[in-house]
Parts: sequence; C-alpha cells; structure tokens
Amino acid sequence: IPGIKMRLRTYSPLIRCYARLGRLEDAIALKAEARSFNINLSETEHISIVACCAAINAEKTKAYSVLESMANDVATLSTKASWETIQSALKIKGQTDVSVDASGKCSGCNRSLLSLELNDIQREQLLNQIDSLVVHQELLQVIPDNNTPLAPDAIRRSNQWKVFKSWLHQRQAEDGPIDFVIDGANVGYFKQNYAGAPDHVDFHNIDSVLQHCLSAYLPRRKSMATSQPSTSVQTKFRNRVLIILHARHLAEDRMPYYAHEIVKRWRSQKQIYSCAIKNNDDWYWLYAAVAAGDNCYLVSNDEMRDHHFDMLGQDSFLNWKERHLTKFDFGPFQRHGSRPVDLSLPPPFSIRMQRAIDNPDIWHVPVQFNLSGQDSNALSLAAPQINQSIIIQRPDITQVAWLCLGCCPVADEKEEAGNT
Repeated sequence: IPGIKMRLRTYSPLIRCYARLGRLEDAIALKAEARSFNINLSETEHISIVACCAAINAEKTKAYSVLESMANDVATLSTKASWETIQSALKIKGQTDVSVDASGKCSGCNRSLLSLELNDIQREQLLNQIDSLVVHQELLQVIPDNNTPLAPDAIRRSNQWKVFKSWLHQRQAEDGPIDFVIDGANVGYFKQNYAGAPDHVDFHNIDSVLQHCLSAYLPRRKSMATSQPSTSVQTKFRNRVLIILHARHLAEDRMPYYAHEIVKRWRSQKQIYSCAIKNNDDWYWLYAAVAAGDNCYLVSNDEMRDHHFDMLGQDSFLNWKERHLTKFDFGPFQRHGSRPVDLSLPPPFSIRMQRAIDNPDIWHVPVQFNLSGQDSNALSLAAPQINQSIIIQRPDITQVAWLCLGCCPVADEKEEAGNT
C-alpha cells in the first residue's frame, strides 16, 4: 500500500490465522511477502506455521523447509511448547539434552556444529548493496533532478571508491584473503571522550591491536561450504591485517610526533588504506571485511546501528555481523608503556538452530527454557537473538543449553536392536 510502512503486526495475525485453518501454502506465501518488506518474523509466527505442518501431516521435506526458514529469523527456542511443536512436525521420537564443547562438538551425535556463513550469492548481494548505497548517497547529495550533472566532488568520491575496490582486489590477489580488518578510528578513539583528550587518534592503540591480530590464533570453522574445518590457519606465518583509517587522521599537522614512524611501517607493509577526505570510512572497512570472505574478522566496538546500516538487507547483514564482528578491549598499562589487547572473537560455530550436513533428520537447537521442566520461568543461559541490530555480550558457550533433535545415543540404538 503506497505511503504505508508494513510492519510485523500487520502480517502476524493473518499468518497465524491461515496456519490455524490448515492453509499452509497461504501462510508460507504471506510470510514470503513480509520478508520482501524486510520484516523478520518472530518465533510466534514461525511456530504457528510449523504447527500447521504437524496438523495437516505435511511431508517431512516441507516441514524441513519451514524449519530452515525459521532458523533464519529465530536463533533459539524460548518455550518448551515450541520444541514440542517442532518435535511433532518432524515426527521425531524423544529429545536429547546435549552439551556442546568450545570447538562446537555435540556430545550426543559427535558432530561438529557449523559456522553459518553467507553463501556466494548472499555475499555478492551484500557487497552490491554497499556499493550501490555509496553511489546512491552521492547522487542524493548532488542531483536534485535528473537534468543536473554530477558535481566534481561527487565524481571524485565515486572514482576514489573505485580505486579502493581495485586496490583491495589486487592486494588480496597478491597476498591472499585478509584475516582482520581494523576500524582504525574506532580503535584509535577508544575511551578518549574525556575532558582534555587529544583530538588525534591513539596510534599506539591501533598498532597494539595490529600486532595482536598479526599473531592471533584463529579458531577453525566448519561451514556449509566444506565438511571439514579450514586448515589455512596452520600454514601461515602471520595473519594478514588491514587498517582502514580516514585521511584526516594522517594529516601532517594533526599526527603526533611519534606516529610518523608507525604509519611509515604500516604503509611499507601494505597494512593500511587511507580513506580520502569527504568519504565515509564506515563503508570502506565494512566492504573490505565482507569481501575478504568467511574467515575475516572486523575489529571494532561499533555496533553498526547508524541509519545508513539499516538500509542494508537485514538478513545477510545481521548474519554476517553476528559471525564476524570482533569486540576489543585493553588491559592496564605495562611498565614499558604497552597495553595487552583482548579480542572477543565469535565462537567457531553459530549459536543458532542448524541442521547437520550429512543427515537432514538431525537438528541442533540452542534453547532458553529450563530443560528439566521444574521451573518454566527459569531460563537457561543461551544465545541472544541474532535478528536484533545490537549484539549483546556473547554468552559462555559452554553454558548454553542444547537439544539434539533426531539424535539417539549409540548405546540406546544397540539396546533397541537387542530388544527387537
């Protein structure tokens, strides 16, 4: 409807109504329409569709499709009723309360959980969105109508963006995929909002993070693209790191005296890209991190909540953000003046609903409800919903409660065979 912003509350009652009436295809079609408006459904709407699958005895493949769609929006189950509905729809006997260790291995089925990454199509779409937004913002700033030519500044910024993409492509072709992209300004201005703080970034802090990233151990990830974790981290002497820093921070009259040698070293080792004046450096570090692939981490405390990030496709962007945004902190100053760096890397697997690669009947689901059933109001420590635009503190992955759907311990299988 022209001029009216569609919201979840517009679609939720209709989807649930179709589901109660057993009109599965209509409910699915309405869900797809909601997603076309970048509306992510909640657990309530998804579970109503799953319940519809159970009520009409839908084929298991259809139930799998519905559940996979639900996994895109809902990271964890919040109620036991949701679990029971899924159990009914998938015709699964029993449940297995399992633990998942820090590497992602399930104690129930001995499988490793996956890092749910963007596929090639999703990555290309996200990169194209960033690219088009950069160009689109230039057009909005300088073209009041179609007959007005581009201003010189807009042409220059557009060309500078093209130069950056060409440079990035060439750097990765020569040196390999980047492992860490550092948001230089975010690191450089860390806790510098006090009275009397210098107006320049702290180059020591940026360099400390750089040195830490160069030697940091990268956890191996197992993704949908491969059945085995990547082993590339064992074959490199040092990680490949790129700092993105706006040119205004590198002006001769603004840099502190000690920074010149640091920046000279960065440049000689191709570890910095300077974003030109009147460009938005956010797009530069985001594009570089996304383009680098599944094993690149973005080092920044920026939650990426500004309005221009909201214009990105939320599914792909938030999924990428959950898997790659790496928070940082500094320890106390040491005697020699340096500070230890603490990086909060994402775990090597996604803390969200996912299906086993080798067996479509096995699902792993992190849960928020109390598995014992003794207190339905007591929530187990579990993962945050990743469809929020703010990433809250990640939980201790060893304390997350998990269900292994379709998983039966080997001992139970043998016992069943002996009883038949």
